[in-house]
Amino acid sequence: SGWYPLLMTALGISIAGHILIIIVDRYVLREGVLIVLNLIWVTVMANLLRIFPFDFSALPEPFLGGALNVIFKLAIIGAIIGLVIGTLVASVKLITSLVRGSTSA
Repeated sequence: SGWYPLLMTALGISIAGHILIIIVDRYVLREGVLIVLNLIWVTVMANLLRIFPFDFSALPEPFLGGALNVIFKLAIIGAIIGLVIGTLVASVKLITSLVRGSTSA
């Protein structure tokens, strides 16, 4: 229950950010909004990982419950790593284009 309001807020901000990108098509704004959205989603996923211990005890096979815990943790960590890499790439692209002065693309 602690993660749900954070998720809904992130989804609302994400929708608003993408609408803004569609309406105002400027390179600097687009990259900036995508960087901020990636950072918000990193926070959401990190909070999910923090409160992670899902209960797989209803599964008939105890090994399957333990395996699913590991698989889900690895998937969440993989998503966080992907978002961080995407943020770094977008930041480098933005900084490079600002230094070159080619932000009109």
